[in-house]
Amino acid sequence: LRIKKTYRSTRTKIVARWRWLQDVAIPAMAGQTPPIEMKGVRFEPGRAVLPSGRSIWYPDLRVNEEGDWVYKAVKKYAIYEKKLYGGAFLENLIQAMSYDVFMFQQRIASHVLLDPLAMAVHDEGVFVVAESKVPAVLGQLKAIYQMKPDWLQGVPIFGEFGVGNNY
Repeated sequence: LRIKKTYRSTRTKIVARWRWLQDVAIPAMAGQTPPIEMKGVRFEPGRAVLPSGRSIWYPDLRVNEEGDWVYKAVKKYAIYEKKLYGGAFLENLIQAMSYDVFMFQQRIASHVLLDPLAMAVHDEGVFVVAESKVPAVLGQLKAIYQMKPDWLQGVPIFGEFGVGNNY
């Protein structure tokens, strides 16, 4: 409890964003208030439209009997009610936009590099490269993984890199 209180008292902007999402954005997605936009994300009935144009959908978003925001989710072929609150919603938005940035960078990498992406795990690209080409490819990747889409200008992007014989 003390750690939680300390975090919240020192990260006031994050806590304020949680509250705004809880009190303004989620009701707009539930259709209780008019659609609204903040920082390039549009909150409208059933979904949040990301700056990339992709959407995060929250089907049947509503307040349950306990007073919590819930939506229909699927897990192992079963539909259930999943709780949605400001902190979880902010994490969903950040992860979705991070994915959009990563895929933007992957499209560039696939056009620039002759060595195709072997696999991707979350936000990591894995390339199989001849040892003699590693320095050149690494230099190209460092430049590519600092690129960002037009909708994300003003936000610094830094990639981390490693070289190894296996993943």
